[in-house]
Amino acid sequence: MKNLWRFTREFNEPQNSVPLPSYVRAAFTNPEMTRRIREERDLEVRVIGRCVGALVVNKLAADINSRDIPVADEELECLSTILDTETNDVRLCLGRPGTIELVNLASLALGDVSSLRADQMPLDMSSVLQQTLTILSQALPAPGNAEQPLDRTNALVDVSDDKFERVIVPRLRSLLNTCILPGAPFLTEEVRASCLRMCLKTLWNCGKAYHQTPDPLPSYFSLVLARPEIIHHFLTEQDLVARIMGCCFGALIVSKLVDSYKSPIYVSGRVLNEETACISAILGTEHHEALLLPHHIHVINFRNVVSLIPDKVLNMFIAGGMDVALLSIVRDTLYTIANSLRDSVLTLGDLRKTRSGCFWKYPRMLCTRCAPIRSKTKPWRH
Repeated sequence: MKNLWRFTREFNEPQNSVPLPSYVRAAFTNPEMTRRIREERDLEVRVIGRCVGALVVNKLAADINSRDIPVADEELECLSTILDTETNDVRLCLGRPGTIELVNLASLALGDVSSLRADQMPLDMSSVLQQTLTILSQALPAPGNAEQPLDRTNALVDVSDDKFERVIVPRLRSLLNTCILPGAPFLTEEVRASCLRMCLKTLWNCGKAYHQTPDPLPSYFSLVLARPEIIHHFLTEQDLVARIMGCCFGALIVSKLVDSYKSPIYVSGRVLNEETACISAILGTEHHEALLLPHHIHVINFRNVVSLIPDKVLNMFIAGGMDVALLSIVRDTLYTIANSLRDSVLTLGDLRKTRSGCFWKYPRMLCTRCAPIRSKTKPWRH
């Protein structure tokens, strides 16, 4: 695997204009290859394998953008397989310079927290990762004025010491703003929706990764990437696939934030206040309703699960109209956040305490809304 990394690194050198060999592309077009890399138990093999896949995407995107020949189906399939997204979304996003490169960098840098912690890996493996991230970051276009770290993004100075996070997060913020603000310049509705889907799938993967580690969620999620203005748009997004992805991303954020609350919640500073505002926006509550005592946390977890199953999602599922990949995102999200309920023993006393806050109805709604899914699917095996 190390030799393969060196091989793909050479093709990513700035002076190397030789296209990526087709046999490399063919190998990574096989979904079984990428699945085995992501699930590999050997840490070094998994990390280096993911670096190789990211370099393949980087070089292939550069090859496509450097020529006038239309992108081939085989190339789209390779990019789609490694990035774990739809080929049509990849095709449309290739028309917006920097989107594929940003998603590729973010997926590697933020998408596997448990295995990519530099302080827990051997020096040689850390060097491979750092070199790969440097190559990917150099492929990003120079930031425009909209991508400069303004207003709340300045918080990254305080909450992130990682140089790659400081590159990635402002650009993800800019991409989100471009996709959600009305009248996005130079973007057709089809391209806008595809770019938003790609961005949200990356954020969802990041949120899911943080549930596999005891590390707290970085503050830039609630400060920048999941702040209330963005969350409110996710809940009303016209593209149904993007809206469901946004809801799943939000549910993972709530679950991880609430998991860190082991004592009564008080607004003691700007970051904590932003976190409670983030939870309130995702759950659709008033801001003060998220400032809860520990016994309320049980009910927040219930509400988080219920909020992920709105009527339109259920209707799509029952009618058989939900894409398999999207259904997998919903299922994996539900499984992840439902794990928080195992430690949340909801008692009648809790319901009485929270009845005045209108949370008491959600456990009953959960049983009602999950019934159609439970009757139409096999038990989850994890």
